[in-house]
Amino acid sequence: MGILLLVLVKRAILSKLLESLNRKEIYILLGARQVGKSTLMQMLAKEAGQSYRFLNLEDPRDLAVFNDGYTSFIKEVKEDLIFIDEFHYYSNITSVFKAIYDLNPPKKIYASGSSSLEIHKHLKESLAGRNINLKIYPLSFNEFLGQFDLKLPELEEHIEIKQLDELKNKLGHFIRYGAMPGLIELQEHNDFELIASEKLYSIYQTYISKDIKTFLKDESIINFNKLIEYFAINDAQMLSVGSVANKLKIPESQIRKQLDVMTGTYTLNLLQPFFKNKNKEISKSPKAYFYDQGIANAILQDFRVFDKRNEQGQGALLESFVYWELVKSIDIRFKLNYWRSYDEQEVDFILQKDGELLPIEVKRNHDKVPSGLKAFIRDYPETKQAVVLTLDGEDMVDIKYKDTVVRFFSVIKAARLKTLLA
Repeated sequence: MGILLLVLVKRAILSKLLESLNRKEIYILLGARQVGKSTLMQMLAKEAGQSYRFLNLEDPRDLAVFNDGYTSFIKEVKEDLIFIDEFHYYSNITSVFKAIYDLNPPKKIYASGSSSLEIHKHLKESLAGRNINLKIYPLSFNEFLGQFDLKLPELEEHIEIKQLDELKNKLGHFIRYGAMPGLIELQEHNDFELIASEKLYSIYQTYISKDIKTFLKDESIINFNKLIEYFAINDAQMLSVGSVANKLKIPESQIRKQLDVMTGTYTLNLLQPFFKNKNKEISKSPKAYFYDQGIANAILQDFRVFDKRNEQGQGALLESFVYWELVKSIDIRFKLNYWRSYDEQEVDFILQKDGELLPIEVKRNHDKVPSGLKAFIRDYPETKQAVVLTLDGEDMVDIKYKDTVVRFFSVIKAARLKTLLA
């Protein structure tokens, strides 16, 4: 099973990891369960072409390697390339990492973990300058397409009708079953729908049993289940803790704690509002995005195809898809927010780089400049370009609104938008 994944799932971040082999820093791969961290390390080991050793600290036998900290580690592990899975299970791992970096033995460390809460709990000492953290996400749409020998078109590349139909078909599948790498090996199975839904729900159950019960020992797991179902239903919506507390009859304090757990285990991302003119933009509530649509559908037991969803549901699916495509494609040089004005005009996303703004609006179908974009452009006339993403945006011509060029693209190309701020 693992070998099949190594062959099939090509991750874009692998090239970055290969380049890091000659760097001294300890690389820490962070992300939700089952997003492919262990597989990535296996792929890296295979490509590196040198002796290596894998340690999974959930296994007591591997954990015993650290019985005497750095001393026993150096004695027991002879290989120069070491991969440590679920490294936070050893509470004093920081001391080992620091010793490896400072004493400079000929060893290169890659470590992975699925919970930033556990990691921050155990890594109490500063590793400043000694480690590089990399977030690992579920597959991007381009990585998903690669499994079918397809490629995401470049932003300015025109998509022919036949190709667009094929890509939209794949998009529908991607939205329906999500981006977890473990589903790739199931694609050709006759009972794919049943097996995929079972696997996705199993991932969710493992998350509850392994992560949540660790952090919420004294909390109500029932309330947590209610809250996570709420976010699965209300994906890409504004988050008001007070409103959620009233709807679910859960104390606000408990919701805030459980939100910390969800974000700390990479299950939920919060998108903060764009602030520049604070007198006008008064919204302080973030928007919440569930990390994988397939997991959300499994929680809700709702795998309806895109066209069977109502208009609001379709809009949320497309917005969530675009959000994660942007997050997976940008780096630390970019900043992502949403915008909402005092009079409730909204723009789905504001992508920023070096002070330049790119407002992005997501619509199922639209052939005009949306009112939210117009409001943003009026308030920020320095905006050079704006984007409308739709399912059929390829044949739309640019529209000039004031001094801003509004461009129309297919939602499929969301990951390519960063090139407009190059």
